[in-house]
Amino acid sequence: DTAGAVDFQGLATVGGALDVDTNENSAGVGGGEITDTGGQLDITGTSTLDAETASVALDIAANDCVGAVTVTIVNDATVGYANAPALGAVATASNLSVDTAGAVDFRGLATVGGALDVDTIANGGAGGAITDTGGPLAITGTSTLDAGTASITLDNAANDFVGAVTITNANEATLDDANGLALGA
Repeated sequence: DTAGAVDFQGLATVGGALDVDTNENSAGVGGGEITDTGGQLDITGTSTLDAETASVALDIAANDCVGAVTVTIVNDATVGYANAPALGAVATASNLSVDTAGAVDFRGLATVGGALDVDTIANGGAGGAITDTGGPLAITGTSTLDAGTASITLDNAANDFVGAVTITNANEATLDDANGLALGA
């Protein structure tokens, strides 16, 4: 817990859970950015990230988070993984970008105030499934989904894609929306 930014500048190996809260000691002023400008994360347990009004940019392609990653309060979030991350609850005021070399599973409520971009071939992978096994997605902006040769199954009946959804690559796709659904090009 800190009242300012946290930057991982070297290899950070955590055998248990990682909890980074840059708002905890700020007396209501707002958090600081959470970044990995020169480091790689290797987290065995769950990860919880809270940057309040700042952004999270953990975008090193070699990051490996085995447990569920929860993004509690941030402005923008960009996360990159070498493996197949499970995302717990996610709350961003603006955009969420997930680049990985494997599958992405939304296991909690994902509230994204801007655009959603999920790319499962971004970090050298052949693609991976994009699923919502644990919670609905509430996406205010556009959504761009790339599962490579895998499938997209976002079939929670409470999903709400306000902006257009564009599927750039997928073997097959299933999308449910509580309201109307607009498909992009």
